[in-house]
Amino acid sequence: MSLDPLLRSEALHQCTAAVRVVGLEITAVVGIAFAAFAIGILLTGALWFIYTRTGMTCRQLLRCGAQWRIQELLVRG
Repeated sequence: MSLDPLLRSEALHQCTAAVRVVGLEITAVVGIAFAAFAIGILLTGALWFIYTRTGMTCRQLLRCGAQWRIQELLVRG
């Protein structure tokens, strides 16, 4: 039940010829990944810049708000 090597080769070629890989090249994938990484770094840097340049932290705002309420109660009381 052995097939002739020429027939086997032809049958294999017909099977693999029907398979076609459609997609992006590796350079495009690497480029997209690098661009996403760079955008992430820039956005993180922007958030850090905003954090360092904006006034008080939430904890400081809550503390000041609590002190302001206590002073308001003392003045009204």
